[in-house]
Amino acid sequence: MADIQTPMTPADHVLAHCLTVLACSVIYDAKREAMHLDILRNALTKSDSGNPFVRRLSEAGRMLLATHDPDGRRDPGACLESRAAVYAWAEWRLGLAMEKEQAL
Repeated sequence: MADIQTPMTPADHVLAHCLTVLACSVIYDAKREAMHLDILRNALTKSDSGNPFVRRLSEAGRMLLATHDPDGRRDPGACLESRAAVYAWAEWRLGLAMEKEQAL
């Protein structure tokens, strides 16, 4: 059962930030993209979260890897899903940060 209270592991954080970098990149750089895809691939092997936001990031990351084109063209559906997953994750983390700030 997915639970939003499930804490993120270090691999979950790497996954989230790597997918954020890939989703936000606007200028194609083959070497940087290859590096980030390798980081993503590695993070996916280590991330095993019960958190639904992290699971969505994992699914989007797997989709991005499965549709990767070595020529730099990206699948529009995979890109949209990656952006949507990152957006949902960032909004959730923003809410957590705001709750902690208000508790101070």
